[in-house]
Amino acid sequence: MPHFSFRWPITSEETVLFAERIPWFHSNDSVPELAVQRGAFAATLKVSKLVLGEVKEVEVGVVNTHLATWYSETEAKWSQVREAQAEQVLDLARTVSKKVDLLIVGGDLNSSPHSKVYSKFLGEGLTDPQIELGNSRKPRFHTWGHERNTWTSEEDGYRIDYLFYKPLGNRLSNVRTSMFGIQDAKTEGMSLSDHMGVQATLQISFTT
Repeated sequence: MPHFSFRWPITSEETVLFAERIPWFHSNDSVPELAVQRGAFAATLKVSKLVLGEVKEVEVGVVNTHLATWYSETEAKWSQVREAQAEQVLDLARTVSKKVDLLIVGGDLNSSPHSKVYSKFLGEGLTDPQIELGNSRKPRFHTWGHERNTWTSEEDGYRIDYLFYKPLGNRLSNVRTSMFGIQDAKTEGMSLSDHMGVQATLQISFTT
């Protein structure tokens, strides 16, 4: 799952709750998914950095989400629910885009790279750092079923947690990914989550 750590003050924030949800757990009909409220969170940040003796500022918008779980052997059964949730996430991202120079979207999409959900994010003009660096198909970048995850290492491996970005406006001349990696967070030898975390470093160039 993506982890966001904010070093700079949050200038605004907004939350949306999903209207479309899975009505029941596949493994236990008596426990409704309505007991788990999911949605998306957005925050805008004013990021500053000293560049050649001059302080440069960038408005960054961050959107984080957690879409509905599979509750089945494959992602196909509840894909339509996640597709509807993805549209709400992207609606929020469009709102944030109107007031920032750089948009970052991330979360547990519970959707593989060949899914309609994933296609929606690319269709919005967002860049996937793993595609940019050419390592999206490598097993060491699986976030579910990773060989080092103590909870899901015996499961089939999938890439279902993502980070995306999109430069906006004309203040930035170029944005590219310089690093992408998987986070293997453990305590007392046990993974903190059944998903692996993801992290990326973006290199930003300013217009002159």
